[in-house]
Amino acid sequence: MKNYHFCTNSVSGSNYNPRNIQYIPAVINFAFLDLAQNRSFFKGLNISGIRNNRVKIPLSVPAVGGLFPEEEIVLMNQYPGRKCSGTLFFVIFSDLDGTLLDHHTYEWQAARPALNLCNRLKYPVVLVSSKTRAEMEILRDEMSISGPFVTENGGGVFIPPRPDVSPGSDATGGACPQEMKKLSLGLPYPRLVAALREIRKELGLNLKGFSDMKVNEISRLTGLDPDSARLAAMREYDEPFIILNEQPSDLAAVVQAAEKRGLTITTGGRFYHLQGGNDKGQAMDRVLSWYRQCHGNVASVALGDSPNDFPMLERADFPVFVGVPKDAAALTEKIPRLTVTPEQGPRGWNSAVQNILERYLNRPADG
Repeated sequence: MKNYHFCTNSVSGSNYNPRNIQYIPAVINFAFLDLAQNRSFFKGLNISGIRNNRVKIPLSVPAVGGLFPEEEIVLMNQYPGRKCSGTLFFVIFSDLDGTLLDHHTYEWQAARPALNLCNRLKYPVVLVSSKTRAEMEILRDEMSISGPFVTENGGGVFIPPRPDVSPGSDATGGACPQEMKKLSLGLPYPRLVAALREIRKELGLNLKGFSDMKVNEISRLTGLDPDSARLAAMREYDEPFIILNEQPSDLAAVVQAAEKRGLTITTGGRFYHLQGGNDKGQAMDRVLSWYRQCHGNVASVALGDSPNDFPMLERADFPVFVGVPKDAAALTEKIPRLTVTPEQGPRGWNSAVQNILERYLNRPADG
């Protein structure tokens, strides 16, 4: 890991140079950290000396669990010094299966009115799913979504080159460029496959992951056509699996075995998922920090329908559970601001997003 110099020069100073590869202005990097995060960020770092108001800090924040890994700080300093908008800027984070997509048919067209509203208002829709990058790129094209997206339960975060461009356009109003910066928050897929096989042998349970399945079996379990099932098998950070002949105590044993290896188990709409320490909420934090570079007053909306969405809902200003949860009282106690939609899938998504945005747009002017 390289050493970087953080300088305390004023942003407005004449010697401020955001393109200087030797020094990174500290004011930019820590503008996104609250006081508690600042303390934890500096804890344990080896500050090698102060010279001419410059503090030399070896930047060794890990990609998993760290706030800003090295590659992300470079990304977030790409366009420093831009003025932030004073108006409220909504970012809509959405799960896919069972939320924006129908659980059985995978249709999303019932949400088109709300998607069109977001596009008209230039509010980005950030897809956050257990799906693979290959699957999500096709869906983004179908829905005409061009902003960031998050794959495999927060394992991968894909961000366009610039945060100051409205969804669907570049700075001149043309088509949005598609090259993406990838932030890997999850563990490599081969490590997860090996771990699942170890756990299966250790516990003597019949655990079957995507890596053990042929395309036709994935197609049968998911309801996807064979071509789509093939895309679903192109994993990078997450191993979906089932427990055959599952008994009530099996899942707890698998969770314990995974935790012993530094891994986590999450529950989705169809499968259990073995992954690293990443989750959808951590990925959401990264995307929000990226948008706050150019939109200071950001409001987050998050929509989901499964336990693996809860880290995202807990962080949102406007959390929405699409459909009726099994234990609504416990969930609303856990997430006090939670809205629950009576309709499932894209119909519930459509009504929730429209209600939130139209309520804000139609509110009386201050004063």
